[in-house]
Amino acid sequence: MKLSPQRLLIPLLLLLAATSHSAPTEYLLPLEDGTELAILQFPAESEQAATRFIWMPTEHGVQPGEISIAERLARQAGSVEVLIPDYFTSFFLPAGKQALDAVAAGSLRSVVEQYPAPRSGKKNPDIFIVAANKAAIPAMQALRKNQATAPQQRIGLILLNPDVTSGPAIPGVPSHYHPVVASTNAPVFIIQAEKSPWRHGLFKLEKALEKAGSDVFLQVLPGVRDRFYFRPDATRQEEATAQRLPVILTQATKLLAPYLEKERHPATADALTKAEKVERKPKPQRKRGLSPYTGAQGKSFSLPNLDGTMTSLDDWRGNVVLLNFWASWCPPCVHEIPSMVALKHRLQGRPFEIVAVNLGEPLSDVRHFLSQHPVNFPVLLDSRGETAKSWQVTAYPTSFIIGRDGRIRFALAGGHDWDESESVDVIEKLLDETGQ
Repeated sequence: MKLSPQRLLIPLLLLLAATSHSAPTEYLLPLEDGTELAILQFPAESEQAATRFIWMPTEHGVQPGEISIAERLARQAGSVEVLIPDYFTSFFLPAGKQALDAVAAGSLRSVVEQYPAPRSGKKNPDIFIVAANKAAIPAMQALRKNQATAPQQRIGLILLNPDVTSGPAIPGVPSHYHPVVASTNAPVFIIQAEKSPWRHGLFKLEKALEKAGSDVFLQVLPGVRDRFYFRPDATRQEEATAQRLPVILTQATKLLAPYLEKERHPATADALTKAEKVERKPKPQRKRGLSPYTGAQGKSFSLPNLDGTMTSLDDWRGNVVLLNFWASWCPPCVHEIPSMVALKHRLQGRPFEIVAVNLGEPLSDVRHFLSQHPVNFPVLLDSRGETAKSWQVTAYPTSFIIGRDGRIRFALAGGHDWDESESVDVIEKLLDETGQ
């Protein structure tokens, strides 16, 4: 096969596992349009490979941590081969969600339908698609289209911290799943990091998939964040969990295997049509900085503070309130804390308060964090995440600016510099209003 330009970056990835027992090789899969899809292939240790993992890179591109896991999975499982299609390099695309949306589903379908059978000679091998974060959506899209022509093919989905929401997170507005979720009928195993924005929506996703006909298994990994297996700032616990991930994946296949026998069809034609329309529709972009709040009003809550005293949001009626949902394991949350402290100091003596609601962490962890990052505003504990759920918080951190009259005026999903002039001007104008 001719050397193609797509191969220029692949050798750098191959070097990462060159000394392994199951050293990866490169395979160029010819596509119908005349291009080639570069695939990193990790052969099984056994001569009778009967199971194939297809690991989909996320919007972050192919990561060294994924290559390490693929190598160990092929070596430890024995009869398993692992494929990583590198659609970003193959089509000269930068890593990112836009590129993922453009090529991932088509690339995965090509691998499923055209890649040669394993050495076992099975014409219909067991296939397990591993997709994390935003890659879960194109994985479902590819599976849905494959089922239209090959409903008997034995394919299972293993989703790592799946983000299957459609569009950006908008504070106070309910998030909606991509319509492909409603047409996904497959054996599904969800591996969910405990410290993740999607943790509290796990059972909702389970119900949505089951409604479409999927058989769903769940496993929550304690003490780790999403992307734990390739984070540059991984903790020791996250590194240890990444080392165990090949075993977790192998166990997932054993649970899913009995459900591969069932012939699978997409749930409904209506769901398919709706999904295809959404795929062609331009997605809204999240705005930077404070935006006018568009969700429901009249929200409140009562939560314990660090001393266990129940505290109500209504206690601050007549003040401008910056309500912030945060967690100590969330880097953007941590990064914005100094600017919040500075903002509170700047507006000292004015009818202004910052109320920080911690999302689901033990009191001891919150106290320890605050001993290292002291703050000058009250911290409340949302131990079960119920308040965050009622406020439609789907990204961390999420903040709301509440006027003196108790109405929510502005909102923001993501980290922010609260001491910069634009934010201060917004709050100053609200402070000049008369509370009612």
